[in-house]
Amino acid sequence: MKSRSKVLRLLELHRGDYLSGEQLANALGLSRSGIWKIIRSLRAEGYAIDAKTNVGYRLAEDSSLLSREALLPLIKDPTVGEGIQVFDTLPSTNTQAKRLAQEGAPHGTTVIAREQSAGRGRLGRSFYSPKNSGLYLSLILRPALLTNQSLYITAAVGTLLCQIVKKVANLDLKIKWVNDLYHEGRKVCGILTEAAADFETGTIDYIVVGIGINLQRPSEGFPEDIQSRAGALFADHSPERLNIRLAAEIINTLTDPDVFKNQEALMTDYKRRSLVLNREVRLTGPAGELTGIGTGFTPEGVLILKTAEGDNKIISSGEVSLRFGE
Repeated sequence: MKSRSKVLRLLELHRGDYLSGEQLANALGLSRSGIWKIIRSLRAEGYAIDAKTNVGYRLAEDSSLLSREALLPLIKDPTVGEGIQVFDTLPSTNTQAKRLAQEGAPHGTTVIAREQSAGRGRLGRSFYSPKNSGLYLSLILRPALLTNQSLYITAAVGTLLCQIVKKVANLDLKIKWVNDLYHEGRKVCGILTEAAADFETGTIDYIVVGIGINLQRPSEGFPEDIQSRAGALFADHSPERLNIRLAAEIINTLTDPDVFKNQEALMTDYKRRSLVLNREVRLTGPAGELTGIGTGFTPEGVLILKTAEGDNKIISSGEVSLRFGE
């Protein structure tokens, strides 16, 4: 572990309390001038570190800069914690995570960026990912599941994220099939799942789950092309350390080896949160455009759409549009 990470780790472990330069130097085998240089570097990166003469340094309790060191005390599985990577900026966390998965990175490996320059959404769309307003992360999962369960995993992740946001931020989100999350009529979270399969065994090799959550409105607002449908969990400033607490809860939840086993309960909650059931929607898919009423889902998350002619269509892929603009 680099000296910078060691200093930050100690500051995180004693967040809100002062540690003297001498304490830090002795604990890490560094000089006090070396400690000062690291503190100065961390401040330049944006960490809120207070200094008091003859007392020492402390990381402010409300410091919300996301880092591996901030997450580690909150991660339940130390093995998963070892696989967390945090970047200031990346083109796409999913692209980085897919590369790591192809190279054999283990279950639970997590890639986080404070900003994405080329964030990716479903159906080849971009995902606006500015600094200081969202949480952008991708996890590598290696579940013992069959390939025909991939759509269920996609739906289940949407349900689990709603449960996490309720637990951490006390907000109730809704789901637009398959897994776009909405708050007060606007999209606040996009989920991109990409998988690789072993066709000989019919099992999933890995799944990369990419998650982008708008925690608060960006300082310059959303781009014009998404202003009418994009929203955030909070209008102005999100609660202190919400990004850190959400990230930790997402990692702990999705890397739990038993998380997808209770399929019936997850799909029941999915239906309860659905924006598609019992309303008219427009579906754009491989076969063109279709209008109908969402009447239900199969246990695997496949949409059942009743057309004006009374036919029940089984929809496993496509994009749903709702009357309020998405």
